[in-house]
Amino acid sequence: MRMMSGVWFANFVVFYLVAVGGSSPARKKVIIEGYVSCVYCVMEGGPGSVIKTDLLPGAVVKLQCNNRKKGSWEEQTETGGDGEFSFKPVKVTSWGAHKCNIFLVSSPRAVCPVIIYGEGVLFKPAAINATSPFQLYTVRPLAFYPPPYTCV
Repeated sequence: MRMMSGVWFANFVVFYLVAVGGSSPARKKVIIEGYVSCVYCVMEGGPGSVIKTDLLPGAVVKLQCNNRKKGSWEEQTETGGDGEFSFKPVKVTSWGAHKCNIFLVSSPRAVCPVIIYGEGVLFKPAAINATSPFQLYTVRPLAFYPPPYTCV
């Protein structure tokens, strides 16, 4: 099977959208939401252990975006009383959101300092609302754990 060139495919998509009366998706501002927790193990009377989590207020979370033309930039926020965070970046739209990652920076608890997913995590679009001026994105749960991590 012959591979389609990128230019040919792009022209085909534009032609198709014009022919059926559609258009490309609107560029929207973004809101990124998630929460941070502390994951730890508790030994319960019998064999094995139970993994427990506590939401973590006061944790610092970073949004980092890398753009070839505009350069990279970052923004930080602190989780609220319920461990949730929210970013409403001015420089990011739904077209460029794929160039951004969320990172954990620091934990407010000395007993829970080790970062899970230290390489950063991507976020994904949540429900799409055509009438909203924003596109909502969510992040999988971010977590810290105590050293050494000894759940067995």
